[in-house]
Amino acid sequence: CFSFQTSKNMPMGEGGAIISDNDEFMDRCFSYHNYGNPYGSTAGQIGAGTVMIGTKLRITEYQAAIGLAQLERLEEQTTIRNQNAEYLKSLIGKIPGITPYKLYKNVTKAAFHLFPFLYHKEEFKELPRNKFMEALHAEGVPCSGGYTELNRMPYLKNAFESKYFRKFYPEERLDYDRYAQENSCPMNGKLCNELAVWIPQNILLGSRSDMKNIASAIEKVYRNAEQIKNKQP
Repeated sequence: CFSFQTSKNMPMGEGGAIISDNDEFMDRCFSYHNYGNPYGSTAGQIGAGTVMIGTKLRITEYQAAIGLAQLERLEEQTTIRNQNAEYLKSLIGKIPGITPYKLYKNVTKAAFHLFPFLYHKEEFKELPRNKFMEALHAEGVPCSGGYTELNRMPYLKNAFESKYFRKFYPEERLDYDRYAQENSCPMNGKLCNELAVWIPQNILLGSRSDMKNIASAIEKVYRNAEQIKNKQP
């Protein structure tokens, strides 16, 4: 599966694509996105009507044209992202309290949908991550803390109390407190709430000078961490 949403490496506005070497599966996918109408191996099985409950999620010709143009520059942009990611990694890896990403040994190229690194506040005078990111934003560096903890989403408790949810699952699976205990992920919580910092992929399409500016911004925050921490809102 591929996503073409606007934040992705190959944006086309919205939507996505599926690839497979199973023709029958692909025919069903096509039917699903086209009202459930028969297609390919399902065509001719029913004289008229549909073969499944479907949707109207067909790509437009305008989006397809954008996608074809994006494909032509995808390889070049992927190379640029890889080169800039490696360069930026070499710069910020020298800053205390910053741990850049690490690829597995046999990886020769990555998509770099994000440039992630770990932020250790103890090296930044206990400056909270949110203030660290605010300071980077002030220096013109877009970043975020990434995803929130899915196992602690506030709507989960409501789901457990839903009459529909309670119809589907046995009694022993309807205890929310038990669920919360069994799905406690302390390291994941630390990553989501304290450590992880993401820089979006489009920044990696910049110049080497841009990468230097990002590293300089992080160094500046490091040097002024105490002052930033004590600054009144």
